[in-house]
Amino acid sequence: MKQHGGNQKTAFAIMIAAAAVAACLAGPAAEAQAADDTTATQFELYAPQTGESRILSSGSGISTQSIGPYGNTYCDTAASDFQLKSYSATAAPGYTVGSVSLQCGNSANGFIHIRDRHAAEWLGQYAKYGPTTGLDWSDVADFDMKTALSAPLATSEDAVAQKTCYAGLIQIKEVPSGDVLGHYEPTVYVSQNNKKIVTAIPTSRERCSGIFG
Repeated sequence: MKQHGGNQKTAFAIMIAAAAVAACLAGPAAEAQAADDTTATQFELYAPQTGESRILSSGSGISTQSIGPYGNTYCDTAASDFQLKSYSATAAPGYTVGSVSLQCGNSANGFIHIRDRHAAEWLGQYAKYGPTTGLDWSDVADFDMKTALSAPLATSEDAVAQKTCYAGLIQIKEVPSGDVLGHYEPTVYVSQNNKKIVTAIPTSRERCSGIFG
């Protein structure tokens, strides 16, 4: 019986040692897997009409601040007519070729309105396909407004309100595969009399076609 008990203790000690070795060997692999799980998601914004693209990376926490050299809170203390950026706009009903101004604005128009009312919607288009932590909504909005204004998918005019509607087409691609994950059609409204952006919305389907009668 003593011999049998000794064999059990020896076998148990061997099992513990083997488990410890296995844990050591598995440690680096587990850490590598954990690193893979936290790798930043990358999206490519692609504009079929222009062939232009922009890479967005989540998890970096870094904003490229594409809308001028200003942060997203700059307009909270700036004048409402302060111009953050200008965009080239193609000819459209009620609007001739020229530049369009994105001003700080207020709760009804411009950057402040777009930020406060639609920022979450810009990132929402990408949240369908992966984490958006660290993505700056204004990077997305900047690319989309530029695309819609310079190479619109559709345009229309509200002559009474003196607004011109521009809509673009944006594809969301996976990086690095280049696979198209989805698309949306952002809509931008421009004031005809003062040539400024009233609002911009990341609509899934454009709102220009036929909406003004």
